[in-house]
Amino acid sequence: MKPKDNLMHDHKKIEVMLGILTKIGENIRKHQNPVLEEIDQIIEFLRLFADKLHHGKEETIYFPALFEYGMANENSPAAVMLFEHEVGRGYIRDMASAVESLKKGEKNAANLLAESIESYVELMENHILKENTILFSIGDKLIPPPKQEILYKDCQLMDSKFGEDQHQRFNELLHQLEKKYLA
Repeated sequence: MKPKDNLMHDHKKIEVMLGILTKIGENIRKHQNPVLEEIDQIIEFLRLFADKLHHGKEETIYFPALFEYGMANENSPAAVMLFEHEVGRGYIRDMASAVESLKKGEKNAANLLAESIESYVELMENHILKENTILFSIGDKLIPPPKQEILYKDCQLMDSKFGEDQHQRFNELLHQLEKKYLA
């Protein structure tokens, strides 16, 4: 197995959440009030699963291997991905800020929430596409197979440290929101 197998498995879950966010953003644009508790749960998913765990695996396991085996640290596909991780974190902060404003009764914050959702979704859909179609192909050429097996195991170890209960909780959240927004 290769680390990209693990990372692409994460991508599938993140893509489901991006679909849910798209629907929520569309609903906000139609002047439907979002369920703020759901948005809080989605933000937690994005912060813990998508960023801390998934991007953590990329930033501490996969990208360092790409750099070790010849990819440039600057102006490379991995460098672009690192930059996009930071931009995505900013959009997540914007979503959280808009939710807090909505909780205080600031109705104009709904537009800010919709904008940050739309920006995040667009960024991450393109980001995942670039990783799946470009970056992982480069990694397959650069990183020797024995090292790829080690990296895959390192990704699995990070998953286990994240905790089975956390994985289960987020899988249930995805399933629940998918039934509500994407059925």
